[in-house]
Parts: sequence; C-alpha cells; structure tokens
Amino acid sequence: MAKYDIYKVHGIDNKEKEEKYRARIVPEGTISKEKLYKYIEKTSGGFSRGQADAIMTCITDAAIEFLRDGYIVQLGELGYLSATVTSRPVKEKKEIRSGSVHFKNVNLRMSTSLRKSMRSIPLERVEKPVVVSKEITLKQKEDILRGFLATHPCITRTDYCHITHTLKNKAVDDLNQFVADGWLSRYGAGRTVIYLLVK
Repeated sequence: MAKYDIYKVHGIDNKEKEEKYRARIVPEGTISKEKLYKYIEKTSGGFSRGQADAIMTCITDAAIEFLRDGYIVQLGELGYLSATVTSRPVKEKKEIRSGSVHFKNVNLRMSTSLRKSMRSIPLERVEKPVVVSKEITLKQKEDILRGFLATHPCITRTDYCHITHTLKNKAVDDLNQFVADGWLSRYGAGRTVIYLLVK
C-alpha cells in the first residue's frame, strides 16, 4: 500500500496568494537495479539476474541511441520516452541559434494501460513523512540522491526536496555542496536547472 501525506502549497500556479494543501506520495525508498533483477529472477520463471541486467543494458543503450536521433521510444507497457530541449526566451525566431539550444530532460509519458492500472492502487494517509529533514544527515541525503540517479537520468531541485523531505533553500545548499564535491554536475539556469551524476 502506497502512503501519502499532505503538504502546504503557496500561490498555486502563481495566481493565488492564499495557502492551500495538496497530497503527495511518501517514498518508501529506492529499489536498486540489483533488487529489481533479483525480483525478476524470482518471478519470471526463466531469467537470471545476469540476463535481466544484460537485457536492461541493451534496452537502455538502444533507447539512448534513438532519443539522441530525435525519436520517441516506447518502453513496452510503461509508456513513451521523449527528449526535451530548452533555450533562452527571445522575441524573434531568428535570435535562437543552435548553440543556445540545450538538452533539458527526458520525459516518460505513461501508457493508457499503465495509467488505468495505477488508478486502482490502495493509498494510506500518514500524518508526516517517515523521515523528516532535520533527522537526515547530508551523507544520508547523498545516498538517497545517488540511489535516485541510479535509475533516473537527472533530478531537479523540486524532486530532491521531495525524496529527501528537505526545504527549498536547504536543498539548494545541499545540491551546491554535492556539485562542489565533484560527483554531481549542474546544467541549465533558473527553473530549468537539472543535476546529473558526473561520469
């Protein structure tokens, strides 16, 4: 059963100044690829962990190759991967040069079947996150972030706040520290900033 909590939102859509509340999933943690492969080995009735790893590697490599060529990639019943780009805002089309257009993110658009199956998941409300910001050390946050980036190409500050239950200003300090430590890189500006593992 997935758990959710209630959080305060200030100025939804930048049109309202009064405080409002919304629900959000409270993550139980990150399933590493090793745990995923072990689960596949246990439940598939035929694939070993090594085979699952090889198949996942092939799918990942193929998806990256097609995304780089501008294609949308269907991942079975999960949905569709597509790359997005960003550029600085301009008044005239001719002001946008190829050098000013940069990769922004890879989006996953859920398939209709996955969306339907997720609508029926059982939910349980919790009054507060299992772990709160002040109880997590920077090293623990680093482990959580590394776990997230093991299965995601990049992360935003908002996502980091969500998975570590850290407030916005503190999250920026944390991410800047990780960049300074040399294992995280920062791309973009303003609201389009993303963070990636340094290869």
